Amino acid sequence: MRRKLESWAAAVGLAEEGCHDGALEIMRELKQLEHSTKAKIIVIADDDALTNDRSMHLAGLAQRLASEILFISSNRRFSTGAKLPKTVLGLQELLSKSVQLVYIPSAGHVERVLKTALHSMHHVEFAVLVGNQDRGLSAKLNVPVFTL
Repeated sequence: MRRKLESWAAAVGLAEEGCHDGALEIMRELKQLEHSTKAKIIVIADDDALTNDRSMHLAGLAQRLASEILFISSNRRFSTGAKLPKTVLGLQELLSKSVQLVYIPSAGHVERVLKTALHSMHHVEFAVLVGNQDRGLSAKLNVPVFTL
């Protein structure tokens, strides 16, 4: 119950900062993973930093570990109802049907989205930072962090 309240609080915080669509999207997407017992990999990346090679590595890793992927986009832009970026669609195509990919646009609020995700989900195995994403995030994560 406490975790759920903290998640709602983080989404409310995003809404207070004027990112209403982002807050709603976060809550919708996290609901998909909240009750799952599968291991999870958090991927933090700019959509454009997700090259085909990186996608292949992530897809192979998720499939070998039978994990779900929570992809937190560090892009500052956010538009409601937008299609997934081509790079993320490419990753999704590489994944088998048994691996769920949840895409959350952070609209520049990566730390807040990450806090919400970590409070909402269980079984987070590790995080993968793609490209130049560290910005102190490694120290805030209580799971192993890898870069790609």
